[in-house]
Amino acid sequence: MGLVHYFIGIQVHAHNYGLFLSQEKYTTNMLINTGMADCAPVFTPLPLQLDRVPGQTEPTYFRSLADFTNLKRVLHYLKGTYLYCVNLNANTDITLQSFNDSE
Repeated sequence: MGLVHYFIGIQVHAHNYGLFLSQEKYTTNMLINTGMADCAPVFTPLPLQLDRVPGQTEPTYFRSLADFTNLKRVLHYLKGTYLYCVNLNANTDITLQSFNDSE
């Protein structure tokens, strides 16, 4: 079978001392499919400041616009961080943690 190179959206690159794990391919495809491949990168997933907006007459419509704006911001963030990876090696003392927010 050989070494794994791609597993559940994560690229695995073996090197002499361990593994690099990244989602470069997955993220690049997502940016292309959403038409955001050439967007300007940002380095925080959400704005650092909250923009206060006066009350809206249609709260459902306003929330959907806010969600769309936040989604676009996350795509800009992914554009700026898609080359990040995790380096795992035999000497790495790492504890992987996972969080789930489901109801």
